[in-house]
Amino acid sequence: MKSGDAQHSTLADELRTAAIELSRGAGRRGVEQLAAQVERGKSLESALQETGCRLPTYYRQAILASVKTGDLPLCLTELARYDRVRRHLGGHLWVPLAFAGGHLLFFILA
Repeated sequence: MKSGDAQHSTLADELRTAAIELSRGAGRRGVEQLAAQVERGKSLESALQETGCRLPTYYRQAILASVKTGDLPLCLTELARYDRVRRHLGGHLWVPLAFAGGHLLFFILA
């Protein structure tokens, strides 16, 4: 295995590991797609620029910056943590909002 192939394989493995930690959705599919493209030999930069890559802009920018600084594993861990916090807060915010909205609707219609 060539050095470049080994780097692509390691990068693809890191991306796949991060995808497992992300919630199901566009972010996870985007990171999985990114890993597959890198595994096929594309550079990370060109894989991120592919039109089929469905990652949010801040994911793409964070990943590119972390590769340049050598902090990709930390970046992917932080993106996964951000995703978990976002899902957790989203789930907890909907209940009180729905409750308050229901009461508001009740008073308007009453």
